[in-house]
Amino acid sequence: MNVMTGKRILLGITGSLAAYQAATITSKLVELGAFVDVFMTYSAKKLISPLIFQIITGRHVYSDEEWWQINQKQFFNEKQYEADLMIIAPASGNTLSKLANGISDNILVYTAMSVKCPIILVPDLDLMISDNIATIENIEKLKSRGIQVLMDSGEKEKNQMVSVDEIIKFSRLFLSKNGPLEGKKVVVTVGATRESIDPVRVITNRSSGVQGWSIAQAALDKGAKTVLITTIRNRPVPFGSEVVRVDSAQQMQEAVLREVLDADILVMTAEVADFKPMNYSPHKLKKGDDIAIIELTQTEDILWHVAKQKNESDCPKITVGFASESQNLLENANVKLTSKNLDFIVADHVNNIEDNQEGNLNRLTILYAGGEVEIIDDVDRSNMGFSIMERIVDLL
Repeated sequence: MNVMTGKRILLGITGSLAAYQAATITSKLVELGAFVDVFMTYSAKKLISPLIFQIITGRHVYSDEEWWQINQKQFFNEKQYEADLMIIAPASGNTLSKLANGISDNILVYTAMSVKCPIILVPDLDLMISDNIATIENIEKLKSRGIQVLMDSGEKEKNQMVSVDEIIKFSRLFLSKNGPLEGKKVVVTVGATRESIDPVRVITNRSSGVQGWSIAQAALDKGAKTVLITTIRNRPVPFGSEVVRVDSAQQMQEAVLREVLDADILVMTAEVADFKPMNYSPHKLKKGDDIAIIELTQTEDILWHVAKQKNESDCPKITVGFASESQNLLENANVKLTSKNLDFIVADHVNNIEDNQEGNLNRLTILYAGGEVEIIDDVDRSNMGFSIMERIVDLL
């Protein structure tokens, strides 16, 4: 499960022109498994219907009309301490002023002043007031009280609310604090290495990187400092991770051996090329009448070097490998498990590599150093990282 699953999040919506974006925020939070209670000001209800949020969340939407009824207020007072996070998005300049100066005259401000959970404010300020000294002072005052204020740092965009994706990513990372891997460093390798033949052509494989991305996100959700060593450049990295870009097996080896010196966990999901051209041509090879022959030589075994280095530094404490096999799955995976001194290895059968990459569900076969074999069926590739990370936490 991701860090949002089962969390109770209070979402405050003010009378800002960006109020419509709150529906998307709510939908994404619910998709991640959070329970969302929505609080709307009178002005917000003029811009977007509460019914939309009631349909998305399946829960009651709080507004001023019924707030002052004794039963509603009593109900909330009993539940407010259960919240994990409050997000106010969009937060208008008027609401910022009220929060900063303790003016509790509506349901949203009353809620924000009452809850004990962390608060994230996402301002949507009119261009005319974004530079106003009172607005600036109110924001600084709120920050000094420990409230997170999420704003775009760009000069041209400072009067606009940050994107919905940024709000969700920031909230997710914020909730991961104090997780079971807090203070731990996790190194994850992702993607297929590329071994150059000439300036244009490379030897590589069909690795999509989905599994590695999922593991990196799961490590972040557990509160770990996460270093992502990757060859992939066309996909946004998990928010909050430190990224090291590499291309070849040699570059990945150097990055891994450097990063694991103080790491607690290494998860090696990258599909590292087993072979590379023996000779690199500095110029593009031309097509001729003769048959082209490219001589190959083996690349270094990164996990073998990690095991050797671990004997001297005792890091990483946990090492996890992956094995993609087309035959003798358990036998070949067990050889890798033993020879590379892994704590466990995740074996993947790839009779048809194209079907394997395109399928959403996967079977995980996990071989542990103690001899145990665990099989998990129908695991979504994009969520498999949480299954792997749970087992790593258990080992620690």
